[in-house]
Amino acid sequence: MKTFIYLFCAISFAFVPSEGVSQNAKIKIDTDKTISVEEVFNLIKMQTDYTFVYENSIFKKLPKVSLHKGIIIVKDLLDKSLQASNVVYQFNKDGSISLKKKSVQQKVSGVLVDDKNMPIVGASVRIKATGIGVATDFNGEFSIPASKGDILVFQSLGFESKEVVVGSLFVCYKGSLTRIIRKLSRNCNHNRLR
Repeated sequence: MKTFIYLFCAISFAFVPSEGVSQNAKIKIDTDKTISVEEVFNLIKMQTDYTFVYENSIFKKLPKVSLHKGIIIVKDLLDKSLQASNVVYQFNKDGSISLKKKSVQQKVSGVLVDDKNMPIVGASVRIKATGIGVATDFNGEFSIPASKGDILVFQSLGFESKEVVVGSLFVCYKGSLTRIIRKLSRNCNHNRLR
């Protein structure tokens, strides 16, 4: 039985590649050249087992990349290719590289008041995806950095919770958290909403 287990393990490990896909894979550049970012990805795909996952429109209007003859590590090549963009990448366990635009944060500020226009002190305002949050101050005011598309969760004892999506320029919410949220502003031109 021990012999069987030993042989099984030996055979199993024999099929594992000695060199896995890593960020340290090397790319050979034959001559000095200037190429587009998409051509950089093709170069990486031809010389490694990487695949890329990204939206087609993500690389519009990016400058070309100047490459010099020699060998360069994939991570360094991606850093050089994407330095002039607002794109970030991530190496995935499945051998793919995901690319996406960096989210641009804006400061979302507001005042939370009740039905009688009294500030709600100590209410929780947090970003749903990250859990990062703040509490309203003595005047019911808050300010939190958030990106377009983030969901803000408002909670306070005695009030029902409410979720609000951050828009591109500003967030305005008119409605209840049993009227917890009266004004959310970035450029909101409403006065204390009811």
